[in-house]
Amino acid sequence: MSKSLDLQKREEKEIFYSSKQTKEKLLRLKLFARINFLSGKEIFLVTLTFLAIAIFFFPKGELEKFLFLPEDYNYFLSRIYLKGLLKVSYDPKLVIALVQKDIHLDYLEEANSLLKRLLSDKLGSKNLFPEIVRLYLKVIEIKLSKGILSREEAEEEILKLLPKAKDEEVLLEIYKKCKTLGFRKPLLITVEKLANLSRDSTRWYKELYKLLIANRSYKKALETIDKLIFLSRSKKEKEELLREGIKLAVYLKRYDKAIYYSEILLRNFPISYENVKTAIDLALSRKDYNKAVQIALYAFRKTGKKEYFKRAVEIAMWGRKKGVVAYLLRVYGLKFLDDPEMAVFLLNTVRAIGNRNLAVTFAKKAFSIYGMNNEK
Repeated sequence: MSKSLDLQKREEKEIFYSSKQTKEKLLRLKLFARINFLSGKEIFLVTLTFLAIAIFFFPKGELEKFLFLPEDYNYFLSRIYLKGLLKVSYDPKLVIALVQKDIHLDYLEEANSLLKRLLSDKLGSKNLFPEIVRLYLKVIEIKLSKGILSREEAEEEILKLLPKAKDEEVLLEIYKKCKTLGFRKPLLITVEKLANLSRDSTRWYKELYKLLIANRSYKKALETIDKLIFLSRSKKEKEELLREGIKLAVYLKRYDKAIYYSEILLRNFPISYENVKTAIDLALSRKDYNKAVQIALYAFRKTGKKEYFKRAVEIAMWGRKKGVVAYLLRVYGLKFLDDPEMAVFLLNTVRAIGNRNLAVTFAKKAFSIYGMNNEK
């Protein structure tokens, strides 16, 4: 009985192993077992062997070139190679290459994670920082386009990046991306940084001024135009900036600043009626009669035109500054008595301030010019 059972088992075993299909299944199971039960040491040795072969076949620098090849090769396979290399030795250049593969394969979270690590690596990634920022901005843009990030979240990501941006090349990358995406807040901060950092600061202050006006940040705009006036080397441009500054200062009720700009216009550019009138009106708006008289008198001394002298006298009269009026008439008034219109104005003014000695002096001079026939 036992012999028949043994025989039966032997036959079943032979039938089992005689099946070709079953043998193939066993082979696959054995292969699976070998793959899944390799020790960490064995995996490391396999990777090391692969790298040794790769280094042997690729001269120095050629392996990296292969991994950085453009679009006509297998991204997925090269990504596996890169991950293997990074397990052996960390290299920021290889991480950047891996990020590029991740972006191409749409592994955005993996790319984002790697880039954040690179951004926090203060030493190893320093020279590669512009490229890291460019890729980080690219990931943000892709995530925004896919709806993974909202506009507010994407803008916030760039704002977090800005404190780390300390050189012109990096700031230019951020500037271009913010302009493309229409992000105002980080754009303003970036342009201000560029204005303070770039050799071409005038260009960036102009850009900043436009952005501030567009955002209705008028106080900041006034500070910026102050810097532009100082930096400008073109007289025509400086004059335009001063006029713009006056308008902005008046709008903000910064009359002191508006008067300051108007005086720069008077002292550095040809005297014009418009400039003189603007400066005087600004001083009078603050009831600063002394300043208004000074401006009119400055214009008169520069041009010799009687209109500016007359204006100075009128302003002094409005301000009830009889001593100033007397001084102006005594020093400059007599020479205008040969103008009939001015003579009437001057004689009436002398009478109005009640200065007897000055009145006698003017009367004698008028008599010598016009004689007894002077009805005036």
